[in-house]
Amino acid sequence: MVPIRRNALDGSTVAAAVSEIDQRLRRSVSEMWLLLPADRRTLDELNTQIRRLVDRALEDFAEDRRQFPVRSEDQE
Repeated sequence: MVPIRRNALDGSTVAAAVSEIDQRLRRSVSEMWLLLPADRRTLDELNTQIRRLVDRALEDFAEDRRQFPVRSEDQE
């Protein structure tokens, strides 16, 4: 297994990365809004679809972690 280094990034790098992720999420929400059919373009439908995609991504991530475990430095 490949060891993962925690805290390998300094504070400013982490802040910039979080900001970038925030911007990507906001763009994705806007794009989803535009892609919804006009008759389903409501905040409730947007919320449902975004949560469906995020839930599926998180479930896939958890499954990948189970199938491909990665050892961190604190496990050595």
